[in-house]
Amino acid sequence: FLRLSKKMFRGEAGERLEADILRAMERGIQFALVFPTTDRFSEIIDETPQELLQRGLYKNIAIDFTPWPPHERITAAQLALTLGAKEDDTRSPWRRSRGASVNPSLCRRRW
Repeated sequence: FLRLSKKMFRGEAGERLEADILRAMERGIQFALVFPTTDRFSEIIDETPQELLQRGLYKNIAIDFTPWPPHERITAAQLALTLGAKEDDTRSPWRRSRGASVNPSLCRRRW
């Protein structure tokens, strides 16, 4: 899981983060990418080091994290799919026939 921001690669901490991400990528680790709605994705890409871009950091879709209803459920479902969630076949034949991937009731905020 990698929460993106336009400032994440700045300074010494950003250089360490870049090195950590490169090591993880060399080991074959893939990231679930999420970015806040306060940052435009183009700004994040502009701030991303070239080596990470060239190695395909953004080959997976980055999910626009929207923390308010009803978008929070969509965001949670997209993130669940990215992390490997499977369809809940026991819920509804309609969902199975329509190709739904995540039971939306599982994505409600519980706090």
